[in-house]
Amino acid sequence: MGPMDRRGRVWEALRAPVWLYRLGLGWTLGRRVLYLVTRRAGTETAAESTLKVVHLDRAEGTVYVVGDGSDWYRDLQAGPAVEIRLGRRRLPRPAHRFLTPEECRSMLVRHGGRHRWTWREAGRLRGPSGAARPRGVRAVAFRPDHS
Repeated sequence: MGPMDRRGRVWEALRAPVWLYRLGLGWTLGRRVLYLVTRRAGTETAAESTLKVVHLDRAEGTVYVVGDGSDWYRDLQAGPAVEIRLGRRRLPRPAHRFLTPEECRSMLVRHGGRHRWTWREAGRLRGPSGAARPRGVRAVAFRPDHS
């Protein structure tokens, strides 16, 4: 097995949540992974991403997500999401709002308090005191678009 084979397998493993959602099995991921479909900035090409859910406000129907990539974020800056999926729920054309760095930091700290084992994995997001430093981390809130 050459280096390309290993990289291909790692890539396939990282894309597994996308494939689960494509196969209608997104519910197996619970409510921790959101599937996002956007249009690539400047094109009509669809782009799929999965993002970490850090908070779900059932009363408002708002889902708060974080991710460290920039493509999905840039795509949302260029235009609205095509759809999101969370578990068995599919929401076409949701409204979205970009969280400020302070909101992102607060969301990560609150999430870390509830999910210690996940928080340990996010060590690169924390400073020496354990406070969140969302350097390179993007956060967005999605909700149904009632317009």
